Amino acid sequence: MNNPFLNPQNYVSPSLNRVVLAALPGLPTAVQGKTAYDLLRADALRQRVAAKAAALGLHSNDPNLLAAFDRRLAAGAPIAQEIAAEYGRFLAYLLLVLKQGHSANRAARSEWGAAHWAWWG
Repeated sequence: MNNPFLNPQNYVSPSLNRVVLAALPGLPTAVQGKTAYDLLRADALRQRVAAKAAALGLHSNDPNLLAAFDRRLAAGAPIAQEIAAEYGRFLAYLLLVLKQGHSANRAARSEWGAAHWAWWG
């Protein structure tokens, strides 16, 4: 298959950040309509960790908050595991959107053509 990203005449950003999670069976309503960027960027993870920092025994304004979170996760802290599991679900939703390529998701990322969806699928 030709790589649709290498044709400069038809270049469309391949960024996954703008992929919208529009429709999947069982997709939570809180996630519907969010972009991959909304859910998976480092700052989004940092915000989730900061919201639970006290329960993790961390300071929400720690400049190394994610590194401290990683240590709590490696130590098996249940709240850290919950945050990581949620983040993993967000990534799984994105992968399913890409793999399945349902029409609602394609419509939400309309600048991508069939070749882009086939590439990611």
